[in-house]
Amino acid sequence: MSVVDEREAAAALEQLRVLVSADGADFELDGVDEGGVVRIRLNLDNVGCEECVLPAEALEEMVGDFLRSAVPGARAARVIDPRRYGQEQ
Repeated sequence: MSVVDEREAAAALEQLRVLVSADGADFELDGVDEGGVVRIRLNLDNVGCEECVLPAEALEEMVGDFLRSAVPGARAARVIDPRRYGQEQ
């Protein structure tokens, strides 16, 4: 079991916003589970072109790689992308 400090995950997330901010999107920390998976909600409210924002799979890989190196206990990232799920969950 991994314990991730949500404050550390949120601070790391600030550095990752550049991945989506140019297109008007944003990240929101949705929580951390006991297994070290950091849940991140992709906010597309201010996006004019949803297809211009990187796909969730690519974001999960990049964000997960960064979080594993920057946040003790982080094992993976799950991006909650309204494009993937049809609506925000």
